[in-house]
Amino acid sequence: MKKLGILIIFSVIFLSFCKTEKDCPAFELVDLQNITYHSGDSLIFENQQSDTFSIIINQVNLSQAFTYECKDLYKICPCINYAEVNSVNSNSSETYVLLRMEQSDVSDMQYFKYNILDFYFEIDFNNELQYVDQFPYLDLETITVNNVVYDNVVVYSNLEDTSTLVDKVYLTKQHGILRIALKDGTIWNKIN
Repeated sequence: MKKLGILIIFSVIFLSFCKTEKDCPAFELVDLQNITYHSGDSLIFENQQSDTFSIIINQVNLSQAFTYECKDLYKICPCINYAEVNSVNSNSSETYVLLRMEQSDVSDMQYFKYNILDFYFEIDFNNELQYVDQFPYLDLETITVNNVVYDNVVVYSNLEDTSTLVDKVYLTKQHGILRIALKDGTIWNKIN
């Protein structure tokens, strides 16, 4: 019992030395080149019946610098900074996060987390697309939207969320959302 107490004391002392403060930078303006959308942008979509639907970008928020206590034994503590694209759409005046792009200082990951008509998904364009054939919900296609041909378009299929109207979203890192296909067969193509 005495040995157990000594072991616990040494473990607590050892683990307290593993803690370190880590300063994390703010989201850098140069990284905004990875975000397709800017404040004031309007994304206008048209369906087969010539109805229109729009998403208006209100604001892009960038994470600020922060400090936190790293408790990792090997001092591997990532700083995750982000940019959030806030928007409203023509169906609702409520502001929501259309896109949140997160990146880390300990890897080259860049997660693009989308919310499209209450369909939430994320993709790392830099690291996942080379393995597209291993993800049942991802595909790459060439599509034509508004008389423009787009190659290597990511098709993200909704295979799990039955509560949303969205069946598939077509997008690229460079051009953003190009097409939204609903489960009822409605296709919304971006026209601007």
